[in-house]
Amino acid sequence: MAFKQKRKIVRYGKSSSGIILPREWLDYYGLAKGDELIILGDELLIVAPKQLEHKARAIIEKSRNNEK
Repeated sequence: MAFKQKRKIVRYGKSSSGIILPREWLDYYGLAKGDELIILGDELLIVAPKQLEHKARAIIEKSRNNEK
């Protein structure tokens, strides 16, 4: 599932912020309330389901290697 969509950061309370994920994304990845996501950052910011952490790390590593 390839996609591109803009998301805005929303405020939760006084000290937290987040993004809202579309239902279609949650359904596609089989995610539900309480499931864990992995957030990885370098030059890129990647949000991935916990079970796809290895793929997200590979993308970050590939990005680092392309910079060299």
